[in-house]
Amino acid sequence: MDQTVIIYVPLLDEGTAVWRPVGSDWLGGDRYRIRGHVSDDEEWAFKPGTVVIGKMDEYLKAVEEADGDRSL
Repeated sequence: MDQTVIIYVPLLDEGTAVWRPVGSDWLGGDRYRIRGHVSDDEEWAFKPGTVVIGKMDEYLKAVEEADGDRSL
């Protein structure tokens, strides 16, 4: 069932709204597991391995962690 999709993750401490496009595994419904590597000069709101809820706006955004699900 895994399907790779791009999801946008908010960056923290940027002074304005900034979203990073990252790969994710679609887990079904609105759940996605964040993939990738965070560079030393960025802080992602959701770390790689986190299962998040994705919501479609102008693009698919990671908006919250999915019920405490975390697995690397």
